[in-house]
Amino acid sequence: MEIYYLSNVINCSIKRFLIIILSVQFAVWGFIGLSYLNINVPLVRQIICFMYLIFIPGILLLRLLNIKNISNIEYLLFIMALSLTLLMCLGFLMNLLCPLFGINNPLTETLLIFGISLIVLILCSFCYYREKNKNYLECPFKQHFQV
Repeated sequence: MEIYYLSNVINCSIKRFLIIILSVQFAVWGFIGLSYLNINVPLVRQIICFMYLIFIPGILLLRLLNIKNISNIEYLLFIMALSLTLLMCLGFLMNLLCPLFGINNPLTETLLIFGISLIVLILCSFCYYREKNKNYLECPFKQHFQV
């Protein structure tokens, strides 16, 4: 029996990682679009959106923070805590800033979907940029110091 570690999923190649994240993103958009067309798929939209909101932002932030060598339980707790923190801060900022732009109801479903999707896409681009320029982010003096 093969044991899969959560760190293997988070630290896989950037191409595979972004394909997984964006697939879930498009699934969420698809199910929300279907519900706007009055085509309701019972329970599937709720499960997909719940998993998306609880895990995807935290996974992206954890990949950006580059935290390694922790247990699966700690990975899961970090992911959930980072996701919830990011979503709460996003809701707070939208509620604070949208009335300044003339939006009277900033916490509607459409605006929340737009805001969360925008944040996830920005985090995906940061992850891609970081992996693309990984050599530039490492310490340039690493070769000269041997431990």
